[in-house]
Amino acid sequence: MKLPFNLALTLPPRDLNRAAIAEAEAKRAEAGRSLEAAQAAVLSAIDAAEAALTTARAATRRIETGALPNADALADSTARSVRAGAADRVDELGARALALEARLDRLDALKTQALARADLEDALRAPFDPAERALLETLSRTLGEDDDARR
Repeated sequence: MKLPFNLALTLPPRDLNRAAIAEAEAKRAEAGRSLEAAQAAVLSAIDAAEAALTTARAATRRIETGALPNADALADSTARSVRAGAADRVDELGARALALEARLDRLDALKTQALARADLEDALRAPFDPAERALLETLSRTLGEDDDARR
C-alpha cells in the first residue's frame, strides 16, 4: 500500500525580504520627519500667537492706563480753561481730538488683541468662549443626526 505524500514548502526569498524591509523603514523614517516638521510648525504657530496676544494685551493696557486717561484729563482741563477764559476754542478742539485719537488707538489695540486671540484659538484648534464651544457642539450633534438620518 502506497500513500501519496505531497509536501509543498515555500522558501523565503534569497535576500530574506531585506529590500522590502529597508523600503518600509525608509518610509517610516520619512513619516517621522514629516510628523516632526508638522509638530514643529504647530508649536511655532502657537508660540507666535501667544506672543502676539501678550503684546496686544500689553498695548491695550498701556493705552488704557496711560494715553487715554492723560488725553481725557487734558481735554477736561482745556474745557475748564475755555470756560474760565484762559484758553480758546481751538485749544479745546485740539485736546478733544487727542482724546478721540486715544480712543481710536484703544479700539485698534482691542482689534489687534481679538485677532491675536483668534489666531491662538486657531493654532490650538479649540474655542476659548464657552458659549461658542456649546454652539459648536450643538451644531456638530445636529449635523451628526442629519448624517445618521440620511443613512
